[in-house]
Amino acid sequence: GKRTIPLWKALKEATPGQVELFKRVIGNHLATPDEIQQVVDTIRDLNGIDYAKELARVYISGGTIGTKKIKDSNEYLDRIQDSKYKRMLKSWAEYLLARQF
Repeated sequence: GKRTIPLWKALKEATPGQVELFKRVIGNHLATPDEIQQVVDTIRDLNGIDYAKELARVYISGGTIGTKKIKDSNEYLDRIQDSKYKRMLKSWAEYLLARQF
């Protein structure tokens, strides 16, 4: 999901103190806005958001993840007959790449 990949990447890079912050705040309905912002900032500092954006870009536009070559999603969509659903998928992909965090 939109939170899973950035968090997963951040957890891979996090210090034990940062992991404790995540455990204390994420899913805690009593967390303060400052604590939530601290988690967001930590995930951003650990490149979780940039990693997720790059992963989306590769899966949509093609490229390489590690040693794995990923085809451009349009290669698959071009096989599908034109329809409003196909156009919606293409528009959604463009939106995903353009949105700001």
